[in-house]
Amino acid sequence: MFMQFAQRLRHNKSASKLVDKVFHACPSLAAYLLKVKKSRDALREGLQLIDNGMDLPEGASREGFIEANRTQHMNLSEYLYQYNLYQKTKAEREEFLSYVDYHALVLKLRMKYPEHDHMELLKDKEKFLRFATSLGLCHRRWLYAPESTFEEFADLLSSSDCIMKPHDTSWGIGIYKVNKQEGPQVRELYDKCVKELTVVEECITGYHVTQAFHPASLNTVRVMTVSYNGRALLFGGMLRVGCGGTVVDNTHAGGLYAQIDINTGIIESDGIDTEGKHHLCHPDSKIQFKGFPIPFWDKITALCLNAAPKVKHFFIGWDIAILENGDLEVIEANSRPDFDGLQTPLHKGMKRTLYNQLKELMGDDFKE
Repeated sequence: MFMQFAQRLRHNKSASKLVDKVFHACPSLAAYLLKVKKSRDALREGLQLIDNGMDLPEGASREGFIEANRTQHMNLSEYLYQYNLYQKTKAEREEFLSYVDYHALVLKLRMKYPEHDHMELLKDKEKFLRFATSLGLCHRRWLYAPESTFEEFADLLSSSDCIMKPHDTSWGIGIYKVNKQEGPQVRELYDKCVKELTVVEECITGYHVTQAFHPASLNTVRVMTVSYNGRALLFGGMLRVGCGGTVVDNTHAGGLYAQIDINTGIIESDGIDTEGKHHLCHPDSKIQFKGFPIPFWDKITALCLNAAPKVKHFFIGWDIAILENGDLEVIEANSRPDFDGLQTPLHKGMKRTLYNQLKELMGDDFKE
């Protein structure tokens, strides 16, 4: 009830400021209310699917899902497919961090330590590219259409193929490729990109070894760092590849990902799609995922660990492209990288690992 009341207050500017003050004064309250609302939503949606006749795998049950939601705020996908919780012991289940609890943790840390909250920088592709370019992390040509002249736009499109991205997109939504071109149609495209607040980036050529999985997309390495007060730790990694001719490697756009052993740089899982299905080999290229060594792994992790403290954000998901000559290019950095992607491939919980890293970095400042 309080969460619903707070949401209604946010429509009033003065009241909204009051709600923000209350939540910033008590981050744990804000996190708790988020958990309550999101977990109730997940329970309602999950039970609706079950009660409408959804087939449950052997060992799974309506009661088991209710218990997983009550004790750990799990949604139905996490209970059934992502983590196979119905097959786990109680001790194994407790090692998993739910989507709800992860986002509540992010909210609590953002509110309690605003000096380490740069979510707006990371969410806006134009702002981040400007920042990354200033740090020497981004070398490709790019422009933000609303702040560029038609001549600058036309020059970029006449020199290379380009990737067009809405400045605030995520999950690969709204991203498309435009082939190198000149002519009157460029003016129409320019007007469209200005109106839609589009970031235009020149296409770059990826390293032949990782591009072999799916040549149509720029395949990247996702590295997750945890950082605080000038220090950073490596938390997880995955290879992300396109599938079926898509130009992006996001799983939500049809791509696949596979988990990397951060100690060796070798893939340790099958490829996973957005439905949680496992693929021993890439459906198109037939290259096996497990056992594949990531080129320049030490170089990739060093770049991310060095860059993370400069951004000053607790959790960052770095998308790194390996170029054909072996150089590295930061494509983007994600402010709230999907934690479930590091627990799904091996059906192994990572909650304790995350908490231990936060304790190592924050000491007594971190409370579970």
